Amino acid sequence: MRLAVGDAAPAPLAGSEDEINARWLQVDRVLTREQARDWCIQSAAALRRALLALSPEQWEAFGRSHAADVEGDHYRGHLGYLKPDS
Repeated sequence: MRLAVGDAAPAPLAGSEDEINARWLQVDRVLTREQARDWCIQSAAALRRALLALSPEQWEAFGRSHAADVEGDHYRGHLGYLKPDS
């Protein structure tokens, strides 16, 4: 997000969507459920802070179109799979 706000295109990820997800799965599979949940909550909070720090111009150019990914709907899906053990 910081790159896009700064008018720099993020480097494309190598591979198909399935290959990219497989690489992320390798990295994430070592996390416990609690670690994965904490990471998800922390990353969502960091993204929200970044959105709130946008200037009005940046909001119009970038924030409005990406807010839905950060506001919660996206993360609710992930958190639904990462319910705390009780």
